[in-house]
Amino acid sequence: MQRLLTGKVRVKGFEGAWKRKELGNFMEEYDEQTTQNNQYPVFTSSQDRLLMQSDYYGENRITKRSTIGFNIVPCGYFTYRSRSDNGVFKFNRNDLGVKGCISKYYPVFKIVGGSENFFKFFLDFKRFSFRKYSIGTSQLVLSFKHFSNVKFEVPPLSEQTAIAAILTQADEEIRLLREKEQALQSQKKGLMQRLLTGKIRVKP
Repeated sequence: MQRLLTGKVRVKGFEGAWKRKELGNFMEEYDEQTTQNNQYPVFTSSQDRLLMQSDYYGENRITKRSTIGFNIVPCGYFTYRSRSDNGVFKFNRNDLGVKGCISKYYPVFKIVGGSENFFKFFLDFKRFSFRKYSIGTSQLVLSFKHFSNVKFEVPPLSEQTAIAAILTQADEEIRLLREKEQALQSQKKGLMQRLLTGKIRVKP
């Protein structure tokens, strides 16, 4: 993945140097807030992915505070926590299939003129690179303005699409392997339980 997202390995048929561009060329901030309490389900943007807050904390631990003025996150749009304690900024896309909302400290944006799937991988790969563009000491802040001014070498749209297709397929293969591993682990657990309780016996 690293070599694909840095241009060190190229997809067959693509040549020429990637162009250094500001991220703002591909991203547009989305500025819409809730006007009613509990207008939309509340999201949590974790270091792993975007989740329903109820799934992340559990139903009995979700916040009871008002959600009026929260940022709205439509399907397919990205968000990130603009404050970081460790200098890592994780960008998550709303792949939950429903519109939701999130704290005002989480900017929301959409991809324009680029591949959504490519930038999903690209921003995740670059998540350690934004520390030097943030401000603050004990807690670092990366505003959308500073974020959109960051420059990286980025491939043209056609190559973005090709790279995203390869990485998406790799992710799907990993998902299937993990499901297979979980099924085998469950099978092993059941077998151990029956063997170690004498419910099934080993032939002499």
